Amino acid sequence: MTWARALGYVGLRLILTGVYVLSHREGGEQTSPVSPQEAASLDLDDVPMEEETPATPYLRVEPGSVVEVEVSSGERRVRAAREGERWVVAEPPGGVVSSDLFAALVSAVLDASGVQVMSAEATRDAEFGLEQPEARVRFVTGNGGGVELLLGNENPAKTGVYGRAGGSPDIVLVGLNARYYVRLILRAAG
Repeated sequence: MTWARALGYVGLRLILTGVYVLSHREGGEQTSPVSPQEAASLDLDDVPMEEETPATPYLRVEPGSVVEVEVSSGERRVRAAREGERWVVAEPPGGVVSSDLFAALVSAVLDASGVQVMSAEATRDAEFGLEQPEARVRFVTGNGGGVELLLGNENPAKTGVYGRAGGSPDIVLVGLNARYYVRLILRAAG
């Protein structure tokens, strides 16, 4: 290192130290709006708190009630059935997909709460990639009911994909993990 560079660093350090001292010299010790004695005497049971309401999942299907998952994209389709705690591929015949991928997909989609509703206009399907969705995921419950989720385009921030539950006009932002697991399942099934 040259002497000029070393003197430059020393000068920069002096300038920054001066700025720091000038910006922090006003009050000395920081004070809080409540003295320590007042804080100790506060009874927090008297303070009204907002009640936390648990967020309800968007699809309103209990993950434990799902007995079958079908993932499709274009002509490709994979269907798995739950056998106990494991998922077994039913279609395509001989397809081998890790049970954990189906469990992760069910959890990523059905346990998701706080899903952001983007629009309720069916005329905006093309804008969100839902006119020709990238994928469809169908969850079938033990009582024969269930729900289908369409997955469309990625949002501009690349934090999620747009989706719509079958029959609902709402376009929602679904976590990016849902699309990730769908792609892994389709790739693994061949």
